[in-house]
This record gives sequence, C-alpha cells and structure tokens, in this order.
Amino acid sequence: MSAGEGVFGAVVWPSFVGACTEDPGGGLVAYGEPENVSYSRGGIVWNLENGQITGRALVSLPAGTYTHLAYFHGPEGPRMGGKMQLAHPLVFPADGVLEVYPITNPNLELNTKQGC
Repeated sequence: MSAGEGVFGAVVWPSFVGACTEDPGGGLVAYGEPENVSYSRGGIVWNLENGQITGRALVSLPAGTYTHLAYFHGPEGPRMGGKMQLAHPLVFPADGVLEVYPITNPNLELNTKQGC
C-alpha cells in the first residue's frame, strides 16, 4: 500500500427480519419463507437501550407454524444475512403479526458463524 491507502471494513447489520417454516439454510436465499400475500418481512428499527444496540420489528404472517427467524438486508429477495432457530415453534392459527423484540447482535448469529 502506498501513503493514504488503507483497508476499510464494516459490519452491516440486517434491516429486515422474517419468519420461516423450516431452517432457512446457509446461503443468501432463505428456505421456508411463506409465499403468501399476507406475509411481509418486518423492518428492524434499531435503538440504543441501556448501552446496547437493540432492534424491534413487526412481521406480518399468514397462518402456519414457524421454526426460525431469518435476517435480511432488504424487504424482499435473496439477501439473507443471518438466522435464528426459535426456542419452540410458533403456531399462528390465523393470519397475524409477530413482534420480534429484542433483537441484539448475539441473536443474529451473523454470516461468519453460519456461512450465509
């Protein structure tokens, strides 16, 4: 490197979260996301709470059983950036809204841990 050159690195946290009916896998495409007009990923709102960056999102879900959360860098398309298995399946007998809170960095299990 010559003078004035350097390396810039950044960690980009996801901006959307969705729910999946199965393990979404380890690539950019998430498996198990509902293909239903009632489904939409929730935009994550990040705030500083008690010295920690914490997120919150609302995910619109059709009826179904959900086993994983998937984190994305966009509202649609194959841009998964992390995933998390839920402690137990969430069953929605009818369409509804899932509030995901709190979202913190340890919850994300981002790219390097899972090969996304």
